[in-house]
Amino acid sequence: MCTGNSVTRENRPAQQTVANLPGSPAAENVANAAESSPEAKDIWRGQSGGVEIWWTTVDLYARRSGATERLWERLAKKGYDDFVIPLREDTSPRAMNCQYERDFQLLSVVGHLISYADYQADFCGGAHPGADTRFTTIDITKPGPLLYTQDKEMSPMDVNLSESGRIIKLTDYFSQEDIFTSMLADPVIKKALATIDSHPDKLLEMPKLFARNDYELGESGYELRPDFLTRFAFHHLEGDKVAVRLGLPPHYGANRTQHMQLGLLLPIPEALKKPLALAESHQEGFLMNDATAIARGQMTKFSFTATKDDKRRK
Repeated sequence: MCTGNSVTRENRPAQQTVANLPGSPAAENVANAAESSPEAKDIWRGQSGGVEIWWTTVDLYARRSGATERLWERLAKKGYDDFVIPLREDTSPRAMNCQYERDFQLLSVVGHLISYADYQADFCGGAHPGADTRFTTIDITKPGPLLYTQDKEMSPMDVNLSESGRIIKLTDYFSQEDIFTSMLADPVIKKALATIDSHPDKLLEMPKLFARNDYELGESGYELRPDFLTRFAFHHLEGDKVAVRLGLPPHYGANRTQHMQLGLLLPIPEALKKPLALAESHQEGFLMNDATAIARGQMTKFSFTATKDDKRRK
């Protein structure tokens, strides 16, 4: 079990080396149909769960039932649009030159479940740029756009659990009891629980215990947010269990470029036995322990610049 693995945008966990999966003829059709720039570079392509998936430096594409969609561009653009709303409402004459960036890395592909890392950063001058990181797993066969919360009272990269759309939760496939037991055994969780005068009886009670301190786990510098069950990826298999990495975002005021991973070892549910086996053997998809070797230091990057002229755009 891997616990307390803190990583930055520049420092990914080392993984074993594997070869890229060859593209199928259907994947070639995705490449031909996608609206990519001449500078786009292939990172990984393959078929998994009946979906053709094509990851490039420009976007992540998926093709099924004859239709191709871009997955990350809209998410990044929505994040930027939300970011500039308060800037446009600023009526002061001061100059504005803000940079907003989103970087994405594919972490695992298991059947029709796609997990990725989402790194967000913004800078408007000053000593403290904004940054956030999360893991997300989506069901590519679900309809609708891929978006995070629309609630202005929540963090921009939080998920509204009542309207999660294509984003799935660990409890969609694993029992609350198994997840709860695995989390209670984690040293970071144990240490955090020792700092408070309460002990959770159920899995979903855990974030509530830390809510009064903005969800920070003790003095760890990381948060167990209410949507923590949506922040995961499949790492590797150990016998009849799967190792899951649960991502914890940094606490406000901490180094916002860092991201902690908790390691959970969970019994493999029947619905995931075949997809996980195919991903581990590289027949369809891959697991997170191969992600660094597959990416070869590459990501999908989006960059936006907001200037003083944007203040006048409504």
